Amino acid sequence: AEQELIAARDEALAAARARSSLLAFMSHEMRTPLNGVLASLDLLRGTSLDARQRGHVDTATRSGEILLHLIADALDVTRLQADVLMLREAPFDLGGLLEEVASISRPAAQARGNAVLLGLDLPALNVIGDRDRLRQILINLVGNAIKFTRDGTIRLSAAATQIDDDEARFDIAVEDSGIGIPPDQIERIFEEFVTIDAPGDPVTRGTGLGLAIARRIATLMGGSLTAESTPGSGSRFLLRVSMTTVPRPPAAAPATPDGGEPQPRRGARVLVVEDNPTNRLVIGEILALFGCRVSAAEDGADGVELARAERFDLILMDVSMPRLDGPGATRAIRADPAALSREVPIIGLTAHAMPDTEAGLRAAGMQGCLYKPVRVADLRRLLVSLLGHAGEEDPPVPAGRRPDAPEAADPGDAGGTLEDETIAELAEMLGAEALEARLAAFAAELDGLEAALAAARAAGDLAGTGRIAHRTAGSAAVFGARALRTALNALEAACAAGEAGAVDAGLGALAPLVAECRAAVSELGADLRAQD
Repeated sequence: AEQELIAARDEALAAARARSSLLAFMSHEMRTPLNGVLASLDLLRGTSLDARQRGHVDTATRSGEILLHLIADALDVTRLQADVLMLREAPFDLGGLLEEVASISRPAAQARGNAVLLGLDLPALNVIGDRDRLRQILINLVGNAIKFTRDGTIRLSAAATQIDDDEARFDIAVEDSGIGIPPDQIERIFEEFVTIDAPGDPVTRGTGLGLAIARRIATLMGGSLTAESTPGSGSRFLLRVSMTTVPRPPAAAPATPDGGEPQPRRGARVLVVEDNPTNRLVIGEILALFGCRVSAAEDGADGVELARAERFDLILMDVSMPRLDGPGATRAIRADPAALSREVPIIGLTAHAMPDTEAGLRAAGMQGCLYKPVRVADLRRLLVSLLGHAGEEDPPVPAGRRPDAPEAADPGDAGGTLEDETIAELAEMLGAEALEARLAAFAAELDGLEAALAAARAAGDLAGTGRIAHRTAGSAAVFGARALRTALNALEAACAAGEAGAVDAGLGALAPLVAECRAAVSELGADLRAQD
C-alpha cells in the first residue's frame, strides 16, 4: 500500500510538472508569431485602406489582443505554479489606485448601461505592496462585474478594518447587481479554465484564468479572495489583505513648471558600481538626465577604491559582482576611516525582489535598494529624497530628456517579451541610434548564451554557470525581458545552492525563452532601422 501511494504521488507530481512545462512552452511558442501578426497589422493600419479594409484590420487586431491576453494569463498561471512569480513591493497610494481602476473601467461599464461607484474609507497613509499585481486583481474583478451586469451598478469599495502601528488590514470589495453565481459554482470559479457564461450573451465568455490568477496572487500577498452571490441579485467579491503603512511624502516639494514631479538637484556626484556594461550605460544615461556627474566601476573592488579616493554624493551599488559583491564592498567602504565616501548614502541595485532582500542590504550598511530594471521615475524620486530638489536658480531638467538630447524615434510595439514602457524610456534616453547599438550587443550576448552556459556546465563549473546567468539577467532587466530575467535568476540561485538537478532543469527550460527574446530584439532593431 505504501509503494502504491508513493507511485501515485510520483505520477501526480510528474503530471503536474508536465502540464506546467507544456503550458509554458506552448505559451512562449505562440506569443512569438502572434507578436509578428499584431505588428504586421499595426503596419498595415498605417497604409492607405478603405473603410471596409480598416474594419477587417481592426477586427483581426482585437482578436489578436484577446489571444495575447489569454497567453499572458497562461504564463501567469505557470509562474505561480512554479513559484517564480515575485512581488515588487514599493510605497503607493491605495486610494489613488482604486480611483484609477474605477476611472478606466467606466467606458466599458457605460457601454453595457452600468454605473461604476466608488466608496473609500482609508487612512491618509501610503501602503507598501505590489501596486501592479493588486491592480491586476481589481481590474479582473471589476471587468467580470461589468461583463455579468447590464443596466445596473458596480461598486468598488475599500476600508481599513484594523490599524496596528505600521500595519493595517484592508477589505476591498467589488459588488455588482448582475446575474449572480449559482451556489454550487462559487468555489469552482476560482479554478483554472472554469467559465460561467450568461445565456445568450457572448460578451461574457472569458478565458477561465482571471479569477484563478487573482486568488493565487492574493494568497501570494498573504491575503484572501472570496465570493458570495445570490442568483439573479448580483455578486460580491472580497479581497482581504494586510499591508505595511507609511506616511505620505510631504506635498511641499515644488513641482516642475509643467506641473510634473519635482526634479533632483543638479550637479550631484554619483558613483555607479555595476559589472554589466549595459546596466552601467543605461543608469548613467538616466543620471545624466538629471544633471548628475557620473563615475563608474566595473566591480566591487574597483568601487571601494574609488569611494576611498573621491567624495561622492551617492553610490549605486550592484549586489552580485565578481571579485567583491555589493554587500562586501559596502562593508569595506563603511569600515575604512580614510574613505572619503565612507558616510555617503549607498543604494543597492538588484533584480532579486525577495521579501528579505532589502533587510540584508541594510544590514550590510546600505540605505535601501532599487529593483532592476531601474526606471526613470524611481531614480528621480530616490535622487530627490536623498539629495534634494532643483531650486529656482537651477532650472530642473524636463523629465526623460537632457537639454541637448535629440528627438528619439518611436520604438513602436516591443512585443510581449520586452516591456514597452522600458523600451520607450530607453529610446527617450539614448535615441534610436544608440538604442539600436545596445540591442545589437544584447542580441550578440543572447546568441552566445546557451553555448557558454553549456560549456560551463559540462566542465562542472556551477559558479561559472551562475556568473554567466547573472550577467545576462542584468542585460535582460535593462530591456524589460522579464520572463528571461526570472529564469536566469532562478538558474543563478540553483547554481549558488549547488543543486545540479535544478541547474540542468533550468538550462533545459531556457531555449524557448532565449529564442523568443532574440526574436523580439531582432524585430525591434528592424523597426528602429526602418524608422531611420
